[in-house]
Amino acid sequence: MMLIENKSKKLRKVPDHVVLSAGPNNRYWVVDVEERPGSKTLTISNHKSLQTTETCLLKDGWEMSPVLCGDVIHLEGCSNNGSWIVDREQGFLVLHPDTLISGTSIASGIRCMRRAVLGDMFKAPQWQISGHNCHHHRTFRHRDNVWSPRFGLKGKIDLTAQVSIQRPRNTSLRTSEMKTVPLELKTGKESNSIEHRSQTGNMHPVVAGHMDRRELVKLRNTLVHHIHNSLEKKDNKSNLCRLPEIVSNRQTCQYCPQRRNCALYERVVDGDSEHLQEGVIRDFLDQETGHVTAPHLKYFSHWLLLCFLEATTMEAKNGRKNVWLLSPEEGEKQGSCVGNLQLSGSVVTQSDGVYLHRFRRGCVSSQGPAVGLASGDRVVLSDQEGRFVGLATGYVREVSTASVSCTLDRSQQTSKTSYEEGSLSKDYTLIVGMPGTGKTTTICTLVRILHACGFSVLLTSYTHSAVDNILLKLKRFRVGFLRLGQGQKLVVATTCMGIKHPIFSRRKFDFCIVDEASQISQPICLGPLFYAKRFVLVGDHQQLPPIVQNHEARSLGMDESLFKRLERNSEAVVQLNVQYRMNRQIMSLSNSLMYEGRLECGSERTACAQVTLPFLLSVQSDLSFHSKSHPQHDLTWIQEALLPDNAVCFWTVQWLVPALESVEQGGVSNQTEAEVVHLLVSLLIKAGCKPSDIGIIAPYRQQLKSISGLLQSSAFIGVEVNTVDKYQGRDKSVIVLSFVRSTTEEGNLGELLKDWRRLNVAITRAKHKLLMVGSASTLRRYEPVEKLLTHLQQENMISFYQKLHLHHAVCD
Repeated sequence: MMLIENKSKKLRKVPDHVVLSAGPNNRYWVVDVEERPGSKTLTISNHKSLQTTETCLLKDGWEMSPVLCGDVIHLEGCSNNGSWIVDREQGFLVLHPDTLISGTSIASGIRCMRRAVLGDMFKAPQWQISGHNCHHHRTFRHRDNVWSPRFGLKGKIDLTAQVSIQRPRNTSLRTSEMKTVPLELKTGKESNSIEHRSQTGNMHPVVAGHMDRRELVKLRNTLVHHIHNSLEKKDNKSNLCRLPEIVSNRQTCQYCPQRRNCALYERVVDGDSEHLQEGVIRDFLDQETGHVTAPHLKYFSHWLLLCFLEATTMEAKNGRKNVWLLSPEEGEKQGSCVGNLQLSGSVVTQSDGVYLHRFRRGCVSSQGPAVGLASGDRVVLSDQEGRFVGLATGYVREVSTASVSCTLDRSQQTSKTSYEEGSLSKDYTLIVGMPGTGKTTTICTLVRILHACGFSVLLTSYTHSAVDNILLKLKRFRVGFLRLGQGQKLVVATTCMGIKHPIFSRRKFDFCIVDEASQISQPICLGPLFYAKRFVLVGDHQQLPPIVQNHEARSLGMDESLFKRLERNSEAVVQLNVQYRMNRQIMSLSNSLMYEGRLECGSERTACAQVTLPFLLSVQSDLSFHSKSHPQHDLTWIQEALLPDNAVCFWTVQWLVPALESVEQGGVSNQTEAEVVHLLVSLLIKAGCKPSDIGIIAPYRQQLKSISGLLQSSAFIGVEVNTVDKYQGRDKSVIVLSFVRSTTEEGNLGELLKDWRRLNVAITRAKHKLLMVGSASTLRRYEPVEKLLTHLQQENMISFYQKLHLHHAVCD
C-alpha cells in the first residue's frame, strides 16, 4: 500500500527504503512510461542515482499492465544490451514484487477484482472444516510457508503428505506407488473451477504452463496496483481511492464474504455518486448498510483512512524484503541478519506448534555479536543460499556471540473499589492503573470474583506475555480457564488479534476484560468487545500509547486509544493510585512529571526500600585507594552513585569530556555514555547486586548494541538491555538509563525523547535505584526531559562525570 500524489509525473528521486538490484532477483525503478497504441515502453533503472537506464517494451496484452512512474518492478526473461521485451511468448513483468500476494487472493479476483482487494484490506477469520481423507498414508507437515519473491507470490501448503497412488486398471502392474506430495484441501463437491486451478497454478508457477502463468501474473499485477494505490493526496490532504467497480450481478454477490465491507466502502468513498442510482447497486447498498447511521459511517471512514496511512509507513519501514534482497553478509553488516547458522542439539517442543531451536554460528567475529537482534524480536528463517525463503517464522529467545536460540512455528484499597465497579457496571468500566499499582493483581482478583458469581469472562490483551502473566496468577487459585479451546469453560483468554479464532463466532461472554487497553488502537480494541455484554478496560494513558509511525495519521488522532476516548466519562473511571513498586524518591519523579502528586506508596516498607549491596564496603575501599593513588581523579560521583540512600542520580557528561552522539547504520549511539553505563553496572555487580536485578534502557537500538558489545563477559550474564517499549509492565531493582542524544548542532533531534509517556515508563521501571546518564544541555531542548531535569536539580540529584580509566583498577 502506498500514498500516491499525481504519479503521472516523472519521479526522479528514489526513496531511501527502496532496494534496487540486478540479477535473477532484479528490482527496477520505473523512471518514465510512454504509451502507444498496442504497446507501452518503460524507462527503468536499477541504480538509485537513475543515471544508467534500460528500456522495457510491453505488448500483446502486457501494455494493459497498470505500471506508473515511481513503481518498482521485477522482470523475467532476457535482456539484449539493456532492452527487455515482454510479450505473448516471452518474459514476465511483476509489479511491486516485494508485496507478496497469496494465490487465494488472486483466484478470488478472477470473477470480481473488488472482492480480492477488499479481501486484502479486511481479512476474514479462518473457519475450521472437518472432512475425510482417502489413499492417505501419513501426514508430515501442515501449513508450510511458500514465498516466491520473484513472482511476488506467497501461500501455505495445506498438507504435505505421503500418499498411495494406484496405477490404472488396464495396466499389467496393479501395485500402488508411494509419493510425498503437497495437498490443497477444498470443501464441497468435486469441481474443476477456474479459481481452484488458478490457485494451484500460483502455488507452483514453474509447473504451470506459460499461458496460465502469464494471465495469473497479469491478474496479480492488477490486484497489487489497487492495493498500493488505495490512497491519494489532493490539496495536501489524504483521501481514500475508489476501488474496482461493483459487479451488478446478484448471483456473483449472493455468497460473497465481503458483501458488507464492499457496501460500506462504497458508501464511504462515493455514497452520493450518480452511478449508484442504478437499481441493483442501490438496492444492494440499502440492504447491507441501511442500518448504519451517519456518525457511525463517519467514524468508520476516519479510522479506515488512519489505518491506511499507518500501513503506508509500516510498508516503507518493513524490512521483510531484505530477507531475499540482501545476502546474509550484507544483512549482518546492517545488523538485521545472522547467517551461517547450524542447528545445535535436538529441537524442544514447547507447546502445540511452537518449537525451541538452538543454532550455532559457524563464523564468529572477534568483536562480539554483529547483529542487532534482541530477545523477543520476530525473525524469519531461510536457507543460506536464498533458495528457500521463509521456511519458518518465530521469535528470538536468546542471542550471544556464538549462538542464537529461537522459538519457531514448526520443527526445524482502591483495588477493592475497582472490583466492585467492574462487576456492577451496566456497560463498561475503566480502571486507570498508575505505575506499580498492581494492575495484573487487580485483573486476577476481578476475574476470580466474576468467576465465583458464575459469569463467563473473555480476557484479552495486546501481547501474549500480558495474558500469560494473568493466567499464571489465576492458576494458583484453581480458576478453570481456556487459552483458546473448548467453549464450555467460563474464562477464555487470548490476545486482541486472537479473536479471529472460530470459537468466538459461537460464544457471547458476560464480561470482557482488556489489559494494556491504553496501548491498543481503537479498531483492534473494539474487536473483542463485540463478543461480550459488558467490558472492563485496564490501562493508563500516561504510559505507552498505541504505536503509530505515520505522522499524518498521528496528527489525525490515530494514537488515541479507546481507553482514552472513554475516559471522558468520569463516572466510569476507577483510579489505582497506591503503588507497591518504587521507593519514595523514584516515585517523586513520576509524580512531578505526570501525576501531580496523586501517586502514593502502599506502605512505609515500599517507600523506604533500598538496593542490597553486601560488598559495598569492599568496593568503596578500592575507590578510596584509587583516589589516594590518583589525586587528580574525582571519584565523588561514583561513590555517591553506589550509596543505597541515593535512589536517584543523574550524570551529565558533556562538560568535562567529549560525549557527542554518532550516527551509523541508520541509528544513533553515544560511546561515552555506553562506557559510563558499563562502569556503573560493573561496580554494582562487584558490590553484590545480582545481574538479573539490573536493567539497562536506551531509546535507540544502536545504543543498545553498543552497550551489549561492552557486556560480553560472563560476569554480565543476566543483565537485560532493552528499549523502553520492551520494559512496559515490568520492573527491575536497578535501572540504568542512557539518553544518548548529545550534540552542539541545532536541528532535528528526533521524536522519541519528546514523548512524555515514554519517559514516564522509563523512569518508573526501577524499584530501588534509578541511574541516568545524559547531556543536560542537549536534553533541555526536549520539554519532557527539561521538566525532569528541573525536578532533579531542585532535589540536588545531578552530578558531573569525569572520564576515568578505572576498569582495570576497580572493575576487574
